[in-house]
Amino acid sequence: MRSPMTITGRTRRESTAMNNLLLIDDNILLLDALAAVIGEQLKDCNTLIARNGREGIAMMDSLPVAFILTDLEMPVMDGYGVINHRNKVCPQVPLFVMSGRCFQDEREKLGELGVSECIEKPFFFEQLTDKIACALNVEPIDTVKSNHPLLQQSAGNGMIM
Repeated sequence: MRSPMTITGRTRRESTAMNNLLLIDDNILLLDALAAVIGEQLKDCNTLIARNGREGIAMMDSLPVAFILTDLEMPVMDGYGVINHRNKVCPQVPLFVMSGRCFQDEREKLGELGVSECIEKPFFFEQLTDKIACALNVEPIDTVKSNHPLLQQSAGNGMIM
């Protein structure tokens, strides 16, 4: 298991905003699966993972990021705290939110806060990586072919809960 605030891919000194994708969620299994799929599907992208909003903000403050994906409901600091911080320090960085409840009123509220996408759980990894690739203007490599155990548990359909 990765420790919180882990960077996968290059070392910290080699990281640039062009390739750092910050993933924030309190579900470490989801973070590991997302990092594995993104690492396989998006060329020249590093994944940074944080288990709550406070860790995510610490990463935003210490490393350049090109993209943020955050859960809304987390302990310590929720996704709204992440959104507010992003809006202050790097409003140009695309931010997607993951939630089990992406109702229309919530989507509108998030849109007003500058959120690019509200991804409703459960979701398919391939659709998410395609949306991230579009937001970053990069080409996805191919379809999801991960051997990550969480994908194996999801009956091989690439869906995550």
